[in-house]
Amino acid sequence: MIVYVNSNNEIKDVETTHDDTLIPVELSDDPEANPFVGWSTAKICCYKVQAINGEIVMYTPYIPSSELSYVDSIGRRIDALTAKLDFIAMETDVDIESEV
Repeated sequence: MIVYVNSNNEIKDVETTHDDTLIPVELSDDPEANPFVGWSTAKICCYKVQAINGEIVMYTPYIPSSELSYVDSIGRRIDALTAKLDFIAMETDVDIESEV
């Protein structure tokens, strides 16, 4: 997994980004070592992270933790819709640019 962080280590994008100012941080894909595996993109983007050689040494939310479940709920819906759009684009050979 690759996350993109700003200068405050706040995750702003996951896997890809259009923002050249963000710093890529490669994280392990192992669920034992990476708590973000299986999380919605929106929920991941609520956290700060520090990693050394792909191993997370610190992560903490930078939004109020009371809002995380709501963000995750909406984020899972967005991720599901994005996956459906990608499938439709692949099946119809239509180039769809989706950006959330």
